[in-house]
Amino acid sequence: MNMTFIKTLKNKRISGLVLLTMLTLVLAPCEAQSQSGILPGHFRFTTFAVPNQFELGVEQINNYGLIVGQYRSTLAPLGPFRGFERFPNGKLQTLIDPLDVEGPTDPFGGDTEANGVDDRGVIVGQYWDTAALHYAGFFLYKGKYTTYNVPGFFNTTVDAINDEVTDFCGFVQAGPPSFFTSAFVSDRGTVTVFTVPNATRTEALAINNFDQVVGVYTDASGVLHGFTRDREGHLFYPLDVPGATTAPNFGTYPLGINDFGFISGHFFDSSNNEHGFVRAPWGQFFQIDVPGAAQTAGGGLNDLGTVVGHWVDQNGNQIGYIATPSF
Repeated sequence: MNMTFIKTLKNKRISGLVLLTMLTLVLAPCEAQSQSGILPGHFRFTTFAVPNQFELGVEQINNYGLIVGQYRSTLAPLGPFRGFERFPNGKLQTLIDPLDVEGPTDPFGGDTEANGVDDRGVIVGQYWDTAALHYAGFFLYKGKYTTYNVPGFFNTTVDAINDEVTDFCGFVQAGPPSFFTSAFVSDRGTVTVFTVPNATRTEALAINNFDQVVGVYTDASGVLHGFTRDREGHLFYPLDVPGATTAPNFGTYPLGINDFGFISGHFFDSSNNEHGFVRAPWGQFFQIDVPGAAQTAGGGLNDLGTVVGHWVDQNGNQIGYIATPSF
């Protein structure tokens, strides 16, 4: 790694420390006023479109502004998901794993999804392995795709990767008929598969440079909750946004954690309306709503506190957003 990169990264983290201090000074007094509620977040929004899509997921942003996600172009017939990366200059590039080949025997019509990106530009995700007929994880770096499967499991998805030692996390599924879903984390090459106790499904969705993991699990009633896991393997749950619904298939869905302990994602309120959120290290939640949006889905965040996601306008169009904290 060259010295220019290291110096730039250190400057980014210094900026992040400044941001953390500012957030603490500006927002911490609000905690005394609202210990259990959620407060409105203050962000400047930049929106962007992915051409020719009707379904969009904006998943993660690194400290240099590189964004990854996936989109689907057609509804009838149901089209495949395709990954994308969005560069800081706004340029978009579609990502398709070379082993994801659409064909008449492919029941899913192809599927490549980009879920995470680190500061080196390594992108991780999942793809439909057409020949093997199962989902596999992938790493993409400098145009080269590398397949990754957790041994002993039928499907593997890689959701996130950190910068320090290339640790990563995601989820795996047992083979048919159960397809039971468990989370996994790879720490310096050692893979640990785990579940939240009594959960029917557990997914690890983000990891920071301290190997703190955040994810989602489904309880016995079908409600979604967040969880965190430290490097020693201790689980902390449930992580629920105040006021989140307890209706089946809805709830709280964390998708990001940065090196300063801020967590981002989205949740559904008591009316099952969707909002983005950021949880501060001191426990206060802040809501994200794109102005004029019918629904706002939060995604990941970087060390500068910038959050990405997508929003739905009044006509049902899905549009990407970049939310920068404002003071």
